[in-house]
Amino acid sequence: MIVFCANSLPQVIANQGLRQFQVILQSLKPQLILNQCGGDIETRSQYFKKHLSKFNEPFHLIGYGIAGLDLRYLLSQNSNIRAKSLITIGTPHRGSILSDLYRRKRIEDDVIEPICRVLGVRQSFFEEINSENIRDFNLVATNQEAIKYFSLNAETEVGQMSQIYQASGTIIESEKEYPVESGSDGVFAHNETKWGQHVATLDCDHGAMIGIPNQRNGEQTVDIIQQLIQDF
Repeated sequence: MIVFCANSLPQVIANQGLRQFQVILQSLKPQLILNQCGGDIETRSQYFKKHLSKFNEPFHLIGYGIAGLDLRYLLSQNSNIRAKSLITIGTPHRGSILSDLYRRKRIEDDVIEPICRVLGVRQSFFEEINSENIRDFNLVATNQEAIKYFSLNAETEVGQMSQIYQASGTIIESEKEYPVESGSDGVFAHNETKWGQHVATLDCDHGAMIGIPNQRNGEQTVDIIQQLIQDF
């Protein structure tokens, strides 16, 4: 069994994007859990716990965006969740340059607000994923021996990103105080989104990894997930 988890996406994009990704995901026949409760990592993880605790058979977990952090925390604190693997898609495991800059008042609200809608978190909780806080988080949300951890991410040129990501993508790539290893997906830098066994980097932006708006990239993501699961 496969369970796909995400925090709520903006209504304008989510209705189109998630329907599209659900179609792409059909071959995997996943359960879909959308967390719309808001709150911080611990609060969101409790929402996922309520739903995941109902499954009696072992399953593969997929976490999109910040939900990957919620699931890592959940698994580290609850040994009764029957996950065999956690596959994270575009999750900021090393913190976020954008969050660091926003916390220091170097980015205006009008840049961060659409990104927060994409991530499904309020702006006040976006600050939680700053690099210092996530360093501490990683000491607590440790990997469990019985679970395999995989990550996939994306990077592309700013000019190839959807318009919603171009302002933030430009900021990430031009930032000198927090240099990036490579490019970004318009929300997170390439080096921020690796955890466990890193399996692939797609040539697209953050939303396109799940087919928003480019279905082809979403199909690539599903193909990678399918291959990982078949290898178990």
